[in-house]
Amino acid sequence: LGISLFFFDKIQPIYTAQMISIRDLGSQQDEALDMYFHKRAKNQNKQIIGLEKIEEQINAFNSFPYELQAKELVKAVQNTNNQNNELEKLLDLYVKEDLDSLLILTKDNKNQDTLYNEIINNVLLVSRNYNMANRVEKHFKGNSVFIAVGAAHLPGSKGIINLLREKGYIVEP
Repeated sequence: LGISLFFFDKIQPIYTAQMISIRDLGSQQDEALDMYFHKRAKNQNKQIIGLEKIEEQINAFNSFPYELQAKELVKAVQNTNNQNNELEKLLDLYVKEDLDSLLILTKDNKNQDTLYNEIINNVLLVSRNYNMANRVEKHFKGNSVFIAVGAAHLPGSKGIINLLREKGYIVEP
């Protein structure tokens, strides 16, 4: 990854596994999509609101059992070549706007432990989806709103799109 080994003494295995999983993204794009939208909104003097606090994201990742994180890190290293294929599938589904298939691929990762997949779904997606959908609602009154979230937060009955539609809002992915 091009990072000093000292750095890895200070972080949990889940962060290292994630860094391995997305390491090739840097060579495929100039800047992250969220940063692109952030800069664009700032240049247009739009109000920018975070739907989560960094502590909440950290706490979500920290809820993963350490032993499970270690197992998944080993799998991430072993499946390095396969991860590029998974990433390509995710990007392809995202570009095609096939959110249902994106949800299936995200929830049913065959390379990961079943408990790990359940935690990812419940902690990293569903609970955060409810929080974000509830927090953004107060900004809708009389406004047109653009929301940027990770693609996995959009689909499904407990995805942000459906949660907002259930509250009576018109939502376009």
